[in-house]
Amino acid sequence: MRERRHFVIRRPPVIRWISPASVSAYGFVPFERIALAQRPIGQMDLQLHFAFYQGSTRIIVGQDQESCLMFLKSCRMLTIMVVALSLGPALGHLLELPAKMLYDGPLWLKISQTLYATFGTVGAAFEVSAVLATVFLAFLVRKRTPAFGWTVLGAFSVVASHIAFWIWLAPVNAKIAMATPETLPVDWVGLRYQWECTHAARAILQLIALASLAFSVVVETSENAITRTLPRTDLSSVSTHPR
Repeated sequence: MRERRHFVIRRPPVIRWISPASVSAYGFVPFERIALAQRPIGQMDLQLHFAFYQGSTRIIVGQDQESCLMFLKSCRMLTIMVVALSLGPALGHLLELPAKMLYDGPLWLKISQTLYATFGTVGAAFEVSAVLATVFLAFLVRKRTPAFGWTVLGAFSVVASHIAFWIWLAPVNAKIAMATPETLPVDWVGLRYQWECTHAARAILQLIALASLAFSVVVETSENAITRTLPRTDLSSVSTHPR
């Protein structure tokens, strides 16, 4: 019986040229499947890679790195969503301020006790989620500049807004929670001013947070920002073939 020999082929990775004009807004495009060398016939493995172009420089991004980037994008999207949801109630307070500053004591007390029941439950859940999400996101992008600075600004604004609630709003809520028009505190005008102005300041802080987080994504859509964050691959040993 003749001995059957097992042939092994050696093929260098082949990377096809893709025009920089085809790069998407995030700088990534589907790339050529790269065959691993030294695999038996019929058992050749394929790996899908991605490429980013900075001028004529080609940077290879593997599957693991692309998965990490997708996780980061998902975290950013969720963070921006919860910050926007937290901004909703705060912005509502800001828009109500001019009218409520003209109300008399009993009317202001009745509105404060009856209108904001869900603000303290659903709104509180949004705000706590925003605090946790922004702090976690700042940790994730700690090595990505300049996005890190804008993300820290967003996280700081959300945390400062939350701290302001406990320092200036919670005491006022405690005083008026069980009050009646007959037992309305004598200094209710000062309490109203403190309550309304604090809510206005919190709305501005959360608006700054939302804008900062959105801008942290915008600055990374530029090619220079993405290039600084992605590891470069030595392509000297890789053959290229233009289409």
